[in-house]
Amino acid sequence: MQVFISSGTHIDEVRRRVDAINQHLESPDVVFGEAGEATQTGQIREITHLFPRAPLIALGAAFLVLLIYPIGGLVLSIVSGGSKGRDKDIMQRIKTEHGAEIQEIDLVHPALPVYENPLQWAAVNWGPLVAVPLFASRYYSLFDAIYVSTLVLLLTTFVLFLIMLYVVNSRREDAMASSILSRTDDVDSACIILGEAHHWGVGERLVLHEEVDVINPTPVNPDWSTKLGRYIWKLLDRI
Repeated sequence: MQVFISSGTHIDEVRRRVDAINQHLESPDVVFGEAGEATQTGQIREITHLFPRAPLIALGAAFLVLLIYPIGGLVLSIVSGGSKGRDKDIMQRIKTEHGAEIQEIDLVHPALPVYENPLQWAAVNWGPLVAVPLFASRYYSLFDAIYVSTLVLLLTTFVLFLIMLYVVNSRREDAMASSILSRTDDVDSACIILGEAHHWGVGERLVLHEEVDVINPTPVNPDWSTKLGRYIWKLLDRI
């Protein structure tokens, strides 16, 4: 099976990435996608289920998947004249042009660490959510307390979200690679649509198998945010 990895930010240049896929693959049979079949209703259900266990992470997830990705993708699409869109738009283009099948490969839930250790994650989520406003209200006026609490909780949410993704990252990439490898017997050509941060990990796993010909196991010009993310990942590895 020959595969081409199309990675980037989750809101990107749709036409450019579709053209790159078509340049390297004559007619892909399958589009392997990270969150390829996720629906907004399903995402809302999962976030609601997560909230009692990790409210800060749940709110961060809601902000990303319900506001930034759909609304940001729509706004950028309008501003760019339709050239920018979400990963799903790329998948649908390839499906339409080649009659390709879309298959979900991100089978490990990003919040799996929370469900595996609910008490620890509940403590580091609910603790700051209760303690920070109480502490700020003792030393600041109402307006300043709200301002300081919001900033501290936003920073805490970012850190917790990052740690959660780091903890589960290896298992997610293992699952992505395994899903792709499971189709080597019945698929000749496929493209993989995923976030650029996963490009290295999935590519490195696939090249270990002779039955897969990976055209581009590493990204050519990674985005600055991807470089920053990899630096933080390596820092966490050392810690």
